[in-house]
Amino acid sequence: MTINYSKQIRQMTLRQIFSNTKKLGLLFFLLFFHLISTAQITPNFWGQVFVKQGASGNGTTWGGATGDLQGAIDAPYVHEVL
Repeated sequence: MTINYSKQIRQMTLRQIFSNTKKLGLLFFLLFFHLISTAQITPNFWGQVFVKQGASGNGTTWGGATGDLQGAIDAPYVHEVL
């Protein structure tokens, strides 16, 4: 008599994953919040970074400008600092 455990293991793994969806959702939320709150300087599609005194964004747009001029200059893939 041969017993196929692979289907049972697959089902158990899916059950475990789906039972932990709330935990996974919270983990993704915290990771997303951390990435946003660190405000890492990011150039837009054209390689531009927007800098405005007192701003705290990531530099992608004027509305999300960064206040860190040196960080904008040193950021990778930056072609123009405005």
